[in-house]
Amino acid sequence: MEPLDDVRALLTETRDLLKDHAAKWEAAYQEGQEKQAEADRLLRRTKRGGWILMAILAVFLIVIYGAPYLTLFVGGTGRSGAPAHLLRMKHFEARYWFQYNLNEAALASNRFGETAKAEDFVERLYKAGAPAVYVTNVRDDPDTQREKGGPYGDALIVVLPNDPAQRAELFRIHAAETKGEGFTPEPDSGQTELFFRWD
Repeated sequence: MEPLDDVRALLTETRDLLKDHAAKWEAAYQEGQEKQAEADRLLRRTKRGGWILMAILAVFLIVIYGAPYLTLFVGGTGRSGAPAHLLRMKHFEARYWFQYNLNEAALASNRFGETAKAEDFVERLYKAGAPAVYVTNVRDDPDTQREKGGPYGDALIVVLPNDPAQRAELFRIHAAETKGEGFTPEPDSGQTELFFRWD
């Protein structure tokens, strides 16, 4: 009977650990949502100012050169395929994602392998001047969480700063990653975020 009691005790301990982890993940998720809401408000204010500037420039170009220049300001995406509405996708602030995610390869495992290397890359983006970095293209279904130990994502949204030197460094990092995936790097055209994705 003693081995059976040991198994029961181990199962009880495992169940308690899983419940504790789930509670921590939920608390972290709520805290992350609050941080995301704050960053999203900042991003919307930044975008609003950018749109006003672009509208003034568009009017100026139309007055000086004619209507064909209007097409520069209408819709479209960058060459990386990252429209500005991407932030409407499910996304998590990257540091919180890593802190409470038990998946051993929580981000773009084909690029980084283990989570620690992905964390180092995100910290590099923050040190380069990114105001916010989000994990997106998320798979957090029950099967993924059960099999991998936590949710998985294979893309990042990096909010861009206004500082020209910081933007240049982030575009340099983005260009290196983009070329590594076989795509053409995206130039700085005043966008508010960059999209990193690894196939």
